[in-house]
This record gives sequence, structure tokens and C-alpha cells, in this order.
Amino acid sequence: MFNKKKVFSIIPAKHSSYQLPKKNYLKLNKLSLFEIAIICSHKSKYIDSTFVSSDSKYILNKSKKMGSNTIKRSKKLCSRKTHAKEVVYDAIRFIKKFFFEDFFIIYMQPTSPFRNHKHINKAFLLLKKNKLNSLVSVTKNIVPIFKSIKISKGVVEPIFKEKFVSSNRQEFVNIYKPNGAIYIFTASNFLRKKNIPIKNCLAYKMLEKDSIDVDSIEDYKLAKKFSKKLLIYKK
Repeated sequence: MFNKKKVFSIIPAKHSSYQLPKKNYLKLNKLSLFEIAIICSHKSKYIDSTFVSSDSKYILNKSKKMGSNTIKRSKKLCSRKTHAKEVVYDAIRFIKKFFFEDFFIIYMQPTSPFRNHKHINKAFLLLKKNKLNSLVSVTKNIVPIFKSIKISKGVVEPIFKEKFVSSNRQEFVNIYKPNGAIYIFTASNFLRKKNIPIKNCLAYKMLEKDSIDVDSIEDYKLAKKFSKKLLIYKK
């Protein structure tokens, strides 16, 4: 519970994925990515209940055995074009069938295995300190966005001013990006915006090593390399 409101985690864990097939089943230290996310949720002192949204019978059954609530996701919410906001909205509608008051949601993607309950607890403490109701975890961009280019028919075109491309990194302010590990917001705020709140959210900075997002085979190989050192949950 946080600020006198219940806190529910939503873990999206569909059966199929496109860039990295069945990535939610991939294992680190003998635990699948979705199991790691569930353990992380259960260990946080702020999260009251864990909800796993999936179209997979195996994931749903395993999640129940681990003490989580489950949401059977329809196939239309499992396509390549499905957005996170649609999955969250579906989960809120499910929860509101039996819980009518406003509540906090923490959206936890299984592909962030090195996010742990300590990060989550610190994120809520940061919210409390700043007296805010929404937060997003971020990590620093290694390459400043102002140095970005696009290639059209093999020809380079700067996105911003041409002089930025050859400028030193130190000349730019630090730029951050959401790392996909933690999103915290109230159900009422989500329903008002019809999206996961980002603008004016509190930023929770995470280290690059803790922000590894398993979305490709290269990401998975990197995560396996660091799992013994960084993954605090073991089977």
C-alpha cells in the first residue's frame, strides 16, 4: 500500500514475441523472465497484489502456483501492433470488477530481469519524498540524441543541426530514456490520459547494468553473462 491506496503490479507476459521468440520463457539462473518479475513483485513491501496478463496457459498456471492473480489476455491484445496502454487498460477493467476504489499500478515488463524489489521500494520512497503519484525509471543515453542521423538512399542526413554530429559529447546536457523497468501511476490518472503517464512523472534513475532489456538474442547473451552477478533471485 502507498499513500493509503492499494498497489497492484501488472506483469505482461504473452506467449509469443517477434524479435526474440518466446522471450518471456527464457531463463536466467534457472528462472524464466516472467518468474523473475513475479518474485520481484512479491518481495516488494509496497505491492499488495500481483497480476500476470497472458494468453499462455503455462504462464497463467505457473503464475497461480507462485501466488499471483491472473488475467487471461485475448488474442487481439497479443499482436505485434498491441500497445502497452491497451494491456494496462484491459488489466484495469479486470481489477475494477472487484475493486472499486482508486489504486496504484506498477507496470513491470519481464524483460527487465535486473530490476529488483529494492529498486521498486526505492522508487516508492522517492515518490513519497517528492509528494508525487507517477514515476518512470530511466537510464542515461550513452550517445546524445543531438548527434543522431538518418540515412535516406544511402545518404546521411543529420536529424538536428549538422554541427552537432561532430561535436564532443561533453558539450551536451545529459539525456535520459525510459528503460522499461518501472512505471508507477494511479488507475485514475491512466484512465484520464488514456495512456501510461510520462510527462511530469518523477524520474527514477537506474544504472545501465540494471537496465538491460532483453529484446534480442544479443540482449539475452549479455543478460546471461551478467546474471550470476546482477540477478539477486535464484531457483
